[in-house]
Amino acid sequence: MNHIARSVLFAFLVSLAVPAFAVDNTPPGDNTPPRDNTPPGMVSFFSGSGCPAGWGIAWAASGRLIVGTTDGPKRGSVVGDPMKDATPPTHTHTFKSASFTMQSRWIAGASACCNNSAAKTDTLWTPEGPTVASDGNLPYLQLTVCQKH
Repeated sequence: MNHIARSVLFAFLVSLAVPAFAVDNTPPGDNTPPRDNTPPGMVSFFSGSGCPAGWGIAWAASGRLIVGTTDGPKRGSVVGDPMKDATPPTHTHTFKSASFTMQSRWIAGASACCNNSAAKTDTLWTPEGPTVASDGNLPYLQLTVCQKH
């Protein structure tokens, strides 16, 4: 697992754990509703279909990869279209390999003139173009993204 993948996984796991530690700090035996000390603006993932009380859906994050930044002007930047529900993103790559010259080849068993059609002398070939679209078989988990009011 590369450094970026480990960082994203760590941030994801921390975001799942923090609300569990921050929300219920009511003393044992106290029947009053738990106090929520989660700081306003915090974004977290929840497994339910909605957000807990005091939280709202973070619509800008829905269908997007959340990337942390310490650069103030870049906070809240949104790039590209969100992923569709239950659909991993696909991508292609363009390529252009080195050119090479094909040498003349004769086809065995063909006895006639002009038996060099398999590859003509000095044929320059440069393969290029896009790869086939792929989702890379990327495993993913969809959760509700919420932000504390």
